[in-house]
Amino acid sequence: MTSNVIEQLTQKLSPLISQINHHPLYFEISSIKRLQLFMEQHVFAVWDFMCLLKELHRRLVSTTAPWFPPKDALSANFISSILVEEEGDITEDGSYQSHFEIYIAAMKKIGADVSSIQALLQLLIKGQKLQEAIHLIPIHAGTKKFVLTTFGFFDRPLHELAVAFVYGREGITASMFMPMLEKLESETHFRHTAQLSTLIYYLKRHIALDNEEHFPKALKMLANLIQDDPQKLQEAERAAVEALDARINFLTDIHQSFQKESVIAII
Repeated sequence: MTSNVIEQLTQKLSPLISQINHHPLYFEISSIKRLQLFMEQHVFAVWDFMCLLKELHRRLVSTTAPWFPPKDALSANFISSILVEEEGDITEDGSYQSHFEIYIAAMKKIGADVSSIQALLQLLIKGQKLQEAIHLIPIHAGTKKFVLTTFGFFDRPLHELAVAFVYGREGITASMFMPMLEKLESETHFRHTAQLSTLIYYLKRHIALDNEEHFPKALKMLANLIQDDPQKLQEAERAAVEALDARINFLTDIHQSFQKESVIAII
């Protein structure tokens, strides 16, 4: 019964997921410059994904001493196994880093500016609240809104937080990255560009992990949290729509910046 509930939820969300998978942004990353512009905003989604994952982990697993057994061992197992690879995965050269750090390395390799994300982290280390710090750095308004939407889920019930993670992140990452990967590996101006190697590694790693391991585990975790509770299912659907809408608006904002960049180039 529970698996049928998740299948129904997935079907209801499929139009929004399709919009993300076929967003015109991916097809207009047609130069290293545009790739840099994309990554300078998208890095915030990479970072706040880790925040979402850690908050979900904190809510499911005892993270401090004295330790207590988790109330939901199945969900604790699923979220912990996902966290292991996201927070300390094998890198291109065989060492270990978080996926966020791999992404930062990929940005540096192609010449993208990492100063804004680093500035945010420094403000947070000094004790600034995210809701204030995000407005003190020079990034797109759409990026700020996306991050604030993510953090807004932290005050919501566990099943709503989980559905934002499952459908708003794990369920779209692989299919979202595929068009970009195909473009980077096939188009003449991208092929054989050594500076793209870390980014291509990152994309392929995410596609493999999310398709084969993370998303299936995340779906089972979500099914376990919702069970057959119709109210939780309804609340989860609303939260998933909110998360997916936020992603669409985030991508659209970056896409519009490409159009502005083209106009400036012509002028």
